[in-house]
Amino acid sequence: MLLLSVAGLTSAVGTIGAASQAFAGHGGVVQVNRAVAGPYILSVWTQPTPPRTGPWRVDIAVMRAGSVPVGNVAVRVRAEPLDGGAGPIETDANRDADPLGMRYRASLRLGAAGPWAVSVSVTGPEGTGSLRFPVDVEPSNWDWWVLGALGLVGVAAAPPLIEPGSIVDAANALARLLF
Repeated sequence: MLLLSVAGLTSAVGTIGAASQAFAGHGGVVQVNRAVAGPYILSVWTQPTPPRTGPWRVDIAVMRAGSVPVGNVAVRVRAEPLDGGAGPIETDANRDADPLGMRYRASLRLGAAGPWAVSVSVTGPEGTGSLRFPVDVEPSNWDWWVLGALGLVGVAAAPPLIEPGSIVDAANALARLLF
């Protein structure tokens, strides 16, 4: 019975983890799709979804007409809270931060929940352009931390209640199933 519980829990946690990784691997949520910004066309994706306080990633595709990628521009991202809950943050976006080398990527740290305005500006040989879009930032989600803490407490309290060797047997059986 313990083996079934451990296998079921491992399967459920693995499925949840795989789903979140697959979603994150696709570039996040589109905030702006092919918007004109001066002589450029921009698409912008952000992660995590929904935006939360803490680390936040912004990916920007800079294109010319005809969806031709542009690689020789400077891209800057600025995020500003609209309710004054935190100060504005600003950083450069770089192509070398993108594993594919196609998009410009910026990493920011959002300091407060609430409405924010995000500006993306591009400067290059063809001129300058910028755009602005809103995001609603939610408070950080601590649910996984709570579940993890409860799990650790359960593991720490379980040894006196479990027959010696049963955890090792269950772990070995699970390892044989997985590998």
